[in-house]
Amino acid sequence: MSKDNTESSKVKSEKKKPEPVATSDTIYKQTVDHEESEAVVRNGEDDLNMYMELCSKLRSHILKLKADTNEAPPVLDQLKREASLSFVMLKKLNRLEKYRLKNARDTLQAKKSKVDSFNLQLQNLRYEIYHLKKEVVKCLQFKSKDEDIDLVDEESFFKDAPEEIARPEITKSDPHQLKLSRLEWELKQRKELADQCNQVERENESVAGNINKKRGQLDNLAPLLKQLLSVSKPLIENLSYPENHSGRAQYKLTHLLPEPLYCLFVQTDAYRLAFCPNIEVKIKGKEDDAEQVNKMLNEAKTSVDSDSDTEEAAGNTRESGTSSSKHRHHHHHHSKSSLPSQVALKPSDSTEEKRNKLCLTHPLSVELVIQSKGTNVASMTLTFSYLYNLHVVAVKVSKTGIASSESAGSNHLDAELLAELFPEDSRKEEGEAVSPNLMNHYQLKQVGLTWDSAKLGHPYPWAQRMAGLTFPLATTQTPSVSVSQTSVPRVVKRLVKRFKSAIELSGLLVQLEKCQLLGSHQCILTAWQSLTWSQYQSQLTMGLISPTSSHSLTWSQLGLSTQSPSPVYKAVLTRGSAKCTAYVVLHYDYPAIAPVLNIQIELNKVIRHPANDDGVRDMQKEVNFHWQDLISDNTQSQSPLRSQLECLASCFDIYLECYSCFDIYLECLGVKEFPRKKSFIKTVRGRTRALPYKCSSVGKSDALYTQR
Repeated sequence: MSKDNTESSKVKSEKKKPEPVATSDTIYKQTVDHEESEAVVRNGEDDLNMYMELCSKLRSHILKLKADTNEAPPVLDQLKREASLSFVMLKKLNRLEKYRLKNARDTLQAKKSKVDSFNLQLQNLRYEIYHLKKEVVKCLQFKSKDEDIDLVDEESFFKDAPEEIARPEITKSDPHQLKLSRLEWELKQRKELADQCNQVERENESVAGNINKKRGQLDNLAPLLKQLLSVSKPLIENLSYPENHSGRAQYKLTHLLPEPLYCLFVQTDAYRLAFCPNIEVKIKGKEDDAEQVNKMLNEAKTSVDSDSDTEEAAGNTRESGTSSSKHRHHHHHHSKSSLPSQVALKPSDSTEEKRNKLCLTHPLSVELVIQSKGTNVASMTLTFSYLYNLHVVAVKVSKTGIASSESAGSNHLDAELLAELFPEDSRKEEGEAVSPNLMNHYQLKQVGLTWDSAKLGHPYPWAQRMAGLTFPLATTQTPSVSVSQTSVPRVVKRLVKRFKSAIELSGLLVQLEKCQLLGSHQCILTAWQSLTWSQYQSQLTMGLISPTSSHSLTWSQLGLSTQSPSPVYKAVLTRGSAKCTAYVVLHYDYPAIAPVLNIQIELNKVIRHPANDDGVRDMQKEVNFHWQDLISDNTQSQSPLRSQLECLASCFDIYLECYSCFDIYLECLGVKEFPRKKSFIKTVRGRTRALPYKCSSVGKSDALYTQR
């Protein structure tokens, strides 16, 4: 009973099993598949016509809906439904068109792939054909090695070959045997030639051995030659003969030098070879730039000459008419302004452009190197450059190896190392350097410039004379060889002397910087520092110091110039509570011109100077005018500055010791602070109460001092 119920329930459940429910994805897929198949079946032109009809129908419905607003609502609803159906149909037609377009593209892509495959197969076949053709050509061009052998002709073979090789009875009728016989004869000849070659090689080896033997003999000569060179070295040095060929490269550049620098280089180098082996003359600069500048200058000169000829021709025909003459004259000036001479300035040029055009220097320069003798080698390098637009030679100076310190590194030993080498060098206008070429003043003034010594160098007159230039310029503007020959020895000697003096002065300044004084003095040097000219002038203005030992003397009488400020140093000597301050004014031509010392003494909080103290006045006179009396025969080489400072120290000691002998001074001071160490007979003498500053026994430890 239960089994029957179970089976009947199974049958009922099987009968009541529901059918599968269609989902939205399944319906969408079926719709898409249906539309794709429909798009393939339908005609595109029919769909296009239907699309146009639907568009017109939809347009008419929309117009009716907008225009007939009084229609009944059912009519309007009917129009809306028809318009919606038309719009739905349009969307379907659009989808069908998209399906057809996609189908067409897929078909096109498949066709393209098929065509590309066929094209690739065609290319492969063509490449195989090309490769096979090459192989066929190689096979056709194949030759046996014996075909490349140059064999003798048949007539020579039968004439020269032996009977056992030639075998004419066989070879004349058989070409193959003839070929073999000719190859055999060729082999025999080559073996004979190989034997001859080996014999020649053996002879070559023998000759090479002889060569090596002789080469060894030549190598043994090298030590002998070195010994000969070492023995002849003193002779080479005495004759100043160059040991290397570096000078030849310098002489190759001489033809590129401008005429003034060429004259300077040739004359200076000749003087070096003759008298001064410790100086060196070099040419510096780039050869390519010099060639370019020389070419430009030659073209400018040619253009100026042609313009001069044109102006002369225009002057000859000037009487024909005033108007034509004016026209030609105007054209001539226009051609001058377009010259590549770099001198012509345009109104539109900026100040810097005008400066660059006017102050151009030649790419090549001449360096004169002066070296010192001894263990500590110092050198001074003078660089001569030519400003071809200003037609003047400028010089810059640099030094190496000279001892330097805070004082020794002042402007006197750096920028003004060549200042006032000759008396005419001191000519300046408003503190600026003046070019010997007076034309430069107007050229620079036209563009509102002055001579820039830091950039261009110094146009010293002696530099112009070394280059053979004289001013005012001659009509030919050619350097004078005679002027250069006369000036070079004089200038070089002066430069060597100035350099030697600079080295000695630098060493002395370094010692003074360390407060080192010679001689036995009770006072000591406690300070030495450099002052600017403006600081020194301010001391004069405040009346703290007197400019000279006598108010009647001027700066020019002392060898100094106010236009060219001299270097100034301040020395401080102390002894106990007393202090002596000396302002030392050095001349650029030191030691030819001795320094000038201005002295003031601070004693018992009172400042004494030549204007209010006769003792200080006499001391200043003794130091500036009678310092040479302290130089003995054994110390002739002592520098003036050191001698003056030693004289100042002695006079300062005498001044303090003499005044310490006065009762009034002892009462003011309370104790005898400055005991007597110097030997003198009288403390004061005469109405001026002169002090014993004169040393009567120079060079002795017990020197006796008297009044003058």
